[in-house]
Amino acid sequence: MYILREEEDNRQTAFSTGHQAQIYLRTAEVIGTIELPDDVEEFYPGDHLTVVITFTSPIAINDGVHFSIFEQGRLIGVGVVTGVME
Repeated sequence: MYILREEEDNRQTAFSTGHQAQIYLRTAEVIGTIELPDDVEEFYPGDHLTVVITFTSPIAINDGVHFSIFEQGRLIGVGVVTGVME
């Protein structure tokens, strides 16, 4: 996952585990809770990081699917599904 930098006119602050955002996968929109790796305290704009996203509703996805992350109607990040956990 990549969080856009402030210079890209988007998110200006970091977030930590438990952050919820709107995730768009193809034509579906679902709320996801982001979990950072144990050794990472905060995720800053401009960072690339592998995270775990837990969706509030079931959704069918596959590896390789691209997704967008929105917050208050603004694009704040993008990513690619690299694995699906059940």
